Amino acid sequence: MRLYFLLLFILFITNCFTQDKFSKADLLARSTPIKSITSTDFSDLTFLKSKIDTSLPIFLGESSHTIGDYNRLRVKMIKYLHEQLNYNVIAFEAPFANLKYVSENRNNLTAEKILKMGLYYIWRTDDLLDLMNYLKSNPKLQIMGIDCQESNIDSLVISAYTSKIESENRQLARQYVHLLNRFKILMKSNPFEYSSNNLFENQQVIQQIDSLQKLLLNNNLADFDLQFHLQNLKNNCVNYAMFKPVFSKANQYRDSVMAENYLTLTGNLFPNEKVIVWGHNAHLSKKSMDKEYPKSMGEFLSQKIKFNAIGLYAYGGTYGYGFEYENRAIKKPSKKYLEYYIHKNDFEISYVDFKNIPVNSWFNKSFKTLDTRHGVMSITPGSFFDAVIFFQHVEASKYLNLK
Repeated sequence: MRLYFLLLFILFITNCFTQDKFSKADLLARSTPIKSITSTDFSDLTFLKSKIDTSLPIFLGESSHTIGDYNRLRVKMIKYLHEQLNYNVIAFEAPFANLKYVSENRNNLTAEKILKMGLYYIWRTDDLLDLMNYLKSNPKLQIMGIDCQESNIDSLVISAYTSKIESENRQLARQYVHLLNRFKILMKSNPFEYSSNNLFENQQVIQQIDSLQKLLLNNNLADFDLQFHLQNLKNNCVNYAMFKPVFSKANQYRDSVMAENYLTLTGNLFPNEKVIVWGHNAHLSKKSMDKEYPKSMGEFLSQKIKFNAIGLYAYGGTYGYGFEYENRAIKKPSKKYLEYYIHKNDFEISYVDFKNIPVNSWFNKSFKTLDTRHGVMSITPGSFFDAVIFFQHVEASKYLNLK
């Protein structure tokens, strides 16, 4: 009897040890090739119907904001999800006010203007121009911004809100314009170098926002859009004041606001629509990847809703770096990195499923991953994402000169 239990114990330990080691067969069983990142033939994406719950939101990440191949594949996926699976809303890691305006006024704007107004400079690329043209030709597709960083509010947006207020109360419209002028001047200063004068001005702007919100309520001008816009400006000011003293605290606050913005906007504007979210892996993962991101937007949201989180990673190639976005080579990953192992599936582009991973699987180990702008981050695949889309080789984005 003792010998029997001893043999069982040895088998158990051997199985654990074996499962904990990398298994190419296991990797291949979880990998589905994707043939093209630009083709209008969606047959290589139909596998998604069986791999994920297509009744839930789909979060599409990226290990870098500056990789064109990531953008092109996500644009293709958006087209497929919209046309075949009725996903009608894209939520961007982008400012609310500008995107709200361009989504409503797309017919009067060029694709170039929509791109420049709606998205941060990191995504003003040729592949995203394709998405803006697609947005113009598909009126059922909506786009919204869930970020609290509103530093570049366009003059068209300010004019639209001013007109809305002025039609009912000219004095409050003047207060709004004065507030936005102060806000825009403040946002031009570098939060990592701000002075006590800037912090004082920041607090004054917050107080002015509070005052205007109350006056609008008292004058029956508190529609959802306008109040959300002002609240997001205030959140931006709070986030701005956190950067210099504690960068990680600022990041966590920003992610908490993005999570609340997502819930508020989808709940009020698109309660019955399926949503695609576009942003960085560090924001969309279901757990935090790095000490500078103590709690991600995805982690905040995972406590309240269900969603599919898909990270994007690459083994090699180039990415853009710095404000001039000179191309740099992706550092070759070592055995400590998840990219080192996934590239062994030999597919040029592949979807790697992380669902239902056994506890003792090598997929449940902690791996480093390369974030091309922010350095090294760490994930446990089965806990952080439902899947990753993996590229053997990628090319940096091509930026447009939008004036």
